[in-house]
Amino acid sequence: DDTSVRSCRACGCTDAEACDGGCSWVEDDLCSECLDTPRAATDTGGEGSPAEAPAVTIARPGRAKKWTVTCTACGDLGKNTTEEFANDARAHHLAAVHDIETP
Repeated sequence: DDTSVRSCRACGCTDAEACDGGCSWVEDDLCSECLDTPRAATDTGGEGSPAEAPAVTIARPGRAKKWTVTCTACGDLGKNTTEEFANDARAHHLAAVHDIETP
């Protein structure tokens, strides 16, 4: 009886919780949305060899009105109206998708 849940090594999506806009499996542990991301090429290393943690950044380019949140593993995560909301989105993404708690 196999109770494991198939998940993407890059973004963590599953059959039950696919990427926004949908995705499909291109490898046993890689979804179509993450195929060309830098994280897709990273070897997760298995037990005892943790994968490199993704970087999630926030920026407000030029005179833009909104802050952009970007993950090196998952790509563009969206835009937020304030820096505080962008930081909250960054922390939530790291915790929910990559199981990384931020201070």
